[in-house]
Amino acid sequence: MNFRPPLVLLVAATSYLAFRALVLHTNFDAVAIPVFELPVQGNLAHLVSTSEHGEPLARYYDNCGGHILTGLFGGALYALVGNSYLALKLVPLLLGLATLLLVWRILSEHFDRRAADLFAILFAFAPPTLTKYSLLAKGNHFENLAFQALVLLLFLGMHARGMSARRLFATGAAAGFAVFVYFGSVVLLIGLALLHVAVRGKRTLRDVPSGLGGLLVGLVPLAWVQLNAAGQPSKFLAAKLATLPAFDIGAFGARLFDLFVDVLPQSAVFESVAGVPARFAEALFLGTFFAAWAWLVIDLAARARAVRNDPSPRESRERELARFTALKPLPFVLFLPLFALLISGTDFTFSYYAPPVEVGRFRYLVPHFLFALVVIAIASARLSSRRGASRLLGAGLGVAALTTGLFTMPLVVRNPSETGIGGVYTGDFFLQYANVVMRAPERDPVTRLPRWDPEPI
Repeated sequence: MNFRPPLVLLVAATSYLAFRALVLHTNFDAVAIPVFELPVQGNLAHLVSTSEHGEPLARYYDNCGGHILTGLFGGALYALVGNSYLALKLVPLLLGLATLLLVWRILSEHFDRRAADLFAILFAFAPPTLTKYSLLAKGNHFENLAFQALVLLLFLGMHARGMSARRLFATGAAAGFAVFVYFGSVVLLIGLALLHVAVRGKRTLRDVPSGLGGLLVGLVPLAWVQLNAAGQPSKFLAAKLATLPAFDIGAFGARLFDLFVDVLPQSAVFESVAGVPARFAEALFLGTFFAAWAWLVIDLAARARAVRNDPSPRESRERELARFTALKPLPFVLFLPLFALLISGTDFTFSYYAPPVEVGRFRYLVPHFLFALVVIAIASARLSSRRGASRLLGAGLGVAALTTGLFTMPLVVRNPSETGIGGVYTGDFFLQYANVVMRAPERDPVTRLPRWDPEPI
């Protein structure tokens, strides 16, 4: 049986790989933050590839399981192609390709083939924050996207094909594992939970045992780290959520205002092209996203009203499927509002990073950019399927979003002073291995002071 992949998907995947290969070859420094890549993920990858003894695996957990996964995946690549900083970059690169393929399938299967194709091209030349992070092996802000996309694929497929204990369990397990990989996955999961309740109604209670059972299985790796790394996950969460008990509405409002007025308008980190300033691309992308988001909210409300007025039995499978069909964009529409509420009420900050890695300031917005591209693609495709002004608006959204990709192109340096330097550097840095060795010390039973084993240090 011959399998011929869709042409647009093939072009997008090829473009995704080729563009990032050129960035790595000509502009490696723009996608390198060694202090957050090599001491944990890189060192673990080296030890895995050489079968050398190192610290217990749980100690590589800092604030997410993505650090451990990136190190393990990196170890396989080091064994295959050799130990180099460039080889470590292949981990986010390949996980990004997986994200592209998964989201394309989600959109093609549950929305519109045109939406899937538009998303794939937009993702290949995504805003620099998303593009650069697809080459930063930090283990947390980008690597998790593939696992969130897998949850989406299972969740939407479960509702489209019909509820079953097996599908609920599998979706719950994927959701739990996504939380282990990256705590920020909770934002998407809240949106999916709200959609599930809206679709299932009173039947939601029937789903709790299977869904919760799967979730607990997916969280087993997180529980294992909690037990074997001196409670590192709970300590991280406690520090970040410390502001919640003393909630300050004034501080919350100020942070929310700052997010939408200062952070978002410059978060894509586009570059100037042919004399056209980067701020033009920033405004164009943000305007395109909010226009698509607003239209999708209106369209979602209209479809929800139509389903609510449907005279068929409220608890029938047909009515449930109709609700799902109408409401399935909800998690994408809710993502930014939910993220804004979470980030404004906690201790996460947008601290500045120096060029050429200024995208580090906007690290928490990496998932937002993925779902922003999805929102634009869905809105553009739905509008383009209509007639008259709606069709023109849909085409306009697609063209505007694609245009911003031109301002990502300067990441490839035309006349670089150095090329291929990523392959020169080793993919480990054991001078900073103390970050892992000293992370989870034993405590003196009397004084409760930390007590380290001097031999590995």
